Amino acid sequence: MKLKAGFAREELKIDLPFPTIYSKCGGELADTMVSPVYSSVTAWEYEDTRGAFVTLDLLSVPCSFTGRLRNKLKDLQFAPQAVLVSATHTHTAPTFVRFRGCQETEPFLKEITRATLKAAERASKDLLPARLYHGKTDCFLNVNRREIGRVGQVNDVEAPSGEVDPEVVVLCFRKEKGDILLVNYAGHPLTTTGKPRIISADYPGALVKYVEEQRPGSRCQFLQGASGNVNIKIHGEPEVTGKVAEILGNKVLETTEKLKEIQVDKVDAVVKKINLPLDIETTLKEAKDLLAGEEVPDSPLFNQAMKQWAEEAIEAARSGETPNFAEAEIQKVSLGSFSIITLPGEPFVETGKALKHAGANLTVGYANTADVGYIPTREAFEEGGYEPDIAYRWYGIWKYRPDVESIVVKNGRDIL
Repeated sequence: MKLKAGFAREELKIDLPFPTIYSKCGGELADTMVSPVYSSVTAWEYEDTRGAFVTLDLLSVPCSFTGRLRNKLKDLQFAPQAVLVSATHTHTAPTFVRFRGCQETEPFLKEITRATLKAAERASKDLLPARLYHGKTDCFLNVNRREIGRVGQVNDVEAPSGEVDPEVVVLCFRKEKGDILLVNYAGHPLTTTGKPRIISADYPGALVKYVEEQRPGSRCQFLQGASGNVNIKIHGEPEVTGKVAEILGNKVLETTEKLKEIQVDKVDAVVKKINLPLDIETTLKEAKDLLAGEEVPDSPLFNQAMKQWAEEAIEAARSGETPNFAEAEIQKVSLGSFSIITLPGEPFVETGKALKHAGANLTVGYANTADVGYIPTREAFEEGGYEPDIAYRWYGIWKYRPDVESIVVKNGRDIL
């Protein structure tokens, strides 16, 4: 049996209090740990190629981190193009990306690197002969927040979903001593909204725990889907997270009972660098309008962050330092006939579905270069709203041109 697989998980050590994405809203650091957060690594090997699926219980993954990690993993014989690094995008995770209102934490970046390298080393030592299986089912627990409503507008499991990707995809490495289950689903981890001053892995972490408790001996890892415009329907106190995990977890358990084997007779891994087009003229106009306009009432941190972004953008233009594009990447990992495509930033659900229609079996968002912000569709630019018009300022970047999503899709199709 040429295919081998191994798994390991390493907890991220956090000294409270610590900044999360909610720091930008309330200005108060998280002081309570509701659930641990981890770096999880599924290592795989076929002939002379060794790859890894890395999941971090974090908001986002900066491209600089991905590059450094791939270089370090060479010492463990991992092929850089076969290393996939993704974030679950939980909003109650400690954050270390450059996000307005959240301080940068270089020591925590070192901790993430330590934990991931440790997990990768242990997963490499756990490599044993494996067979590959997959299955999928639908679960309409997610909701298109631009069509139906956002947090605060929707909090009902029976609410309509709108345009979503309902697929729960399970990729299983079956070893003699137990299964490694990679679970893919698209939905913003925003189920814990009642207590913002917490550290939590949100529903992805709770889902992993639930599946492993129900299937002793199995290991589980979550891969976030293309969910830039998709939330989970229910939210509130931490117990709601458990309910979401149970609903999704039972879908995973049902699917594992009817998996189909994939014949792995070859593997392929490709990383393609892409340039995301920027709309400099519109960005500068919006920056000037923002500075000349009225502040948002009762939102001092928001006003401060937006003013800082606008001033920096205008100064960059004055000094001739405006960028031509944002650098990102798309990755393909194929195991036999099963193809995984990664997407940069926060891709919309339409993007993930378009690439599934083009042949991808599974799409992973928030991967490798997740700090490039939202990748809205052309229709979203025409409609306006948070994702195309405001969110890029939080990321400290420039506004994209309306054709940015079509460029991502084209490049994804190309490597498929």
